[in-house]
Amino acid sequence: LARTGNTVTATTSTAHGFNPGDSVTIAGATPTAYNGAFTILTKPNATSFTYEVTETPSNTVVGVSAAATAGTLTL
Repeated sequence: LARTGNTVTATTSTAHGFNPGDSVTIAGATPTAYNGAFTILTKPNATSFTYEVTETPSNTVVGVSAAATAGTLTL
């Protein structure tokens, strides 16, 4: 996960299959402000998507390996 302003970019190791407007649940990230249910904003490519957070958590994220299935991204 990487944050610029309030926009977070999530990158997965394999194609995630999500599209803008889909809902995704992020779990297992620290700081926890990155976790929760979000609407996907953009899909820059098959292995990344963006979503918006309301807080501005640290850019240092723990829990960087990810698997994406059925609308859930677990870190």
